[in-house]
Amino acid sequence: VNNINPDDLLPDELKKYIIDSSKEWFAEDGEQHRVLKLSKGRKIRKIYIVNHSKKSKLVQLIPYLEDTLKKIDKTNVNYAFQKGKNCSLGAINHIGYKYTISFDLVNFFDSVRKSHVEGILDNEVINFCFIDDAPRQGLPTSPLIATIAFLKCDQLILDHIKKNKIDAVYTRYADDLIFSFNNIQDRGKITFLVDKA
Repeated sequence: VNNINPDDLLPDELKKYIIDSSKEWFAEDGEQHRVLKLSKGRKIRKIYIVNHSKKSKLVQLIPYLEDTLKKIDKTNVNYAFQKGKNCSLGAINHIGYKYTISFDLVNFFDSVRKSHVEGILDNEVINFCFIDDAPRQGLPTSPLIATIAFLKCDQLILDHIKKNKIDAVYTRYADDLIFSFNNIQDRGKITFLVDKA
C-alpha cells in the first residue's frame, strides 16, 4: 500500500486502495475502540477511535452534555465547546491589560476521572463515554465531559483571584488557561494559584 501512487490506479483499484489504507483509521464493528498513535513533536498523542455504532450513540449524547454544561456553568470563563462561544470572544476579555500569560494543561482529557463528573452526569452516560476511567481524546463527547469536569477548577481559580485581590481577568479555551493583568507582581501570584487549583 505504501509504494502505490493513487493517481495511477483504475477506479476499482483505487476503491480497494482506499479501503485497505483506511482500515487503521476505523474500529471494526466487533471492536469497542481502536487507538491511533500520532506523533506530536517528541510526544505521542493517542486518539481513540470507536466503531460507527458507538460513535453514533455518543453523538446523540452531545445535546444532553451541552444542556448540562449550560445549566451548571456559573463561572462564564469557558469559551470552548459551547454554541455562541469561541476563542475570539474569550480574547476580547483580555483587551486593555498590559500582561497576559497562559497555561496549557497536560493530558486534559486523560486527567479527568469518572469521580469528577459523578453526581453531575447520569451514571449510564459516564460509563458509556469513558474508556479505562477517562473520556479519551477522539470520542465526540470527551471535550464536553472534560469541560464539565473542569468547572470546579474554574471556580477555584476565580475564588483565589478574588480572595487574593488580584486585578486580573481569567478565561479558558479547552485546556488553555489565560490570565491578563496590569501589575507584573501578580504574575507570581497567578502562577501559584494555578498550581494550587
